Amino acid sequence: MRIASSLLTATLGVIVSAFGATAAAAPPSGSALLQPTWDLPSDTAAAVHAAGLPLLDKMSTTYHYHAHLDVIVYGQPVVVPALIGIDDARRMGSPMHTHDATGIVHLESAEDIPFTLEQFCTEWGQPLTAEQVGPIHLTPFETVHLYVNGVRFPGDPASYRFAPYDEIALVVGSRSMTPVVPTHYDFPPDLSQH
Repeated sequence: MRIASSLLTATLGVIVSAFGATAAAAPPSGSALLQPTWDLPSDTAAAVHAAGLPLLDKMSTTYHYHAHLDVIVYGQPVVVPALIGIDDARRMGSPMHTHDATGIVHLESAEDIPFTLEQFCTEWGQPLTAEQVGPIHLTPFETVHLYVNGVRFPGDPASYRFAPYDEIALVVGSRSMTPVVPTHYDFPPDLSQH
């Protein structure tokens, strides 16, 4: 049923794109594609360690910057939740984490570590592969693309390395999609570039 639904979605996407529309086709109904939030891991410490990062009781700000992540599934936003990489009960955190549900990723480290989107998704407890993004198992008619500051990232989305003040859009949709993505993010004054 899901394959037939995805085939219909892909066909509609081709028809829509033939007429010059830029919106992504609607997702198949009744699937993981419609979830507005993806769960945090049950064991934050294990997820942080699986990402190859330490869990610290004090953050270093020698290298301190921010980036913004949007996750968009068939044109609909998925909330990037608060406390990714934060073990609130133990009052410890990873050098890469979120404080709130704005999508702002905080990077605070004593070393200039090339933090990747794959590490962030691992901390979140959500896969990021060519076959699966979060809870979504991609069919042959679906794909994932990454856009950085409005420009499509040419490599594997998982390999993207966070850079200061990047606007990152992880987009899931039909193979024929032409998504509309943000080109920048207006960081609050206390987090903006100096």
